[in-house]
Amino acid sequence: MKGCIILCILTVIIFSCTINFKIVNGRIPLSNNEPKCNALYNFIKNNWSQNNKYHCFYYNEKLIKEMQKIENYTCFKGLSTNEIIELFGKPTSISNDNINYSVGKVCGEGEYPSIYSLKFSINDDKVSNMQFSKIIEE
Repeated sequence: MKGCIILCILTVIIFSCTINFKIVNGRIPLSNNEPKCNALYNFIKNNWSQNNKYHCFYYNEKLIKEMQKIENYTCFKGLSTNEIIELFGKPTSISNDNINYSVGKVCGEGEYPSIYSLKFSINDDKVSNMQFSKIIEE
């Protein structure tokens, strides 16, 4: 009985931490139709989620690790600014040469346990580099 109560408490905690996020359900880029890239784009489309209240995105470790694989890097290189935004949603910030997404397990005001940055470097309206890095330590 005690084990069941602990399991129920853990389920509530996990559910409450992710309930504030919704799947972005972005549009898959058409400029790169390699099968490995289409699989990655579908994985992003079905798992990339944004906080309902704050403009940050959920740190899905499995998804981030898949995106960072060297063989998947080419799936982003050469995509247009619009294709990135259509796939990932409205960025946290954008400039002439960068598209940035703030990523964390928890979003909100005040102190965060950790915050990451997913950054796409842009050159002539095309992605030239993708970088995922921790910007606030735990």
